[in-house]
Amino acid sequence: MPSFKVTETVPFSREQVFSAGIVTSNWPHVAALTIEPSGEVLMPDTIIRTEIDRLNLGLECAVTEYEMYERIRLEGKSKLARVALQFVLTDIDRNNTAVNYSLDFELSNKMPGRRLASPIIRQILKKSVPEFAEGYKQNITNYLTIK
Repeated sequence: MPSFKVTETVPFSREQVFSAGIVTSNWPHVAALTIEPSGEVLMPDTIIRTEIDRLNLGLECAVTEYEMYERIRLEGKSKLARVALQFVLTDIDRNNTAVNYSLDFELSNKMPGRRLASPIIRQILKKSVPEFAEGYKQNITNYLTIK
């Protein structure tokens, strides 16, 4: 299972970063990856449809853990794949927050062309996870600076 971890520092308090980060319009668009939340604010009942565009491999993810101002975990599973994405916020100091992203992805043995698709997915996710983290930091910083 490919696993990716990235940390970004956002120059605002953990409470501010969390509150701005659950506003789905602040989520960045990432090449090769479609992310469509079911609502304008990420809540425990939110469903997020994700798709790796080049492979038309889609999953519906649900919020499985939601700890206000601290952590959110999303999980999705289909016949073809399984994914888990987690965001953990920690204080660096009262004006800076570390946002730790981790993504685990696994193709099912039932996935047609699994051996060919695996390296493509790994390459897409290796590029997309840091791209999402950087865009998230930029969008949250812009949102909170304007606010």
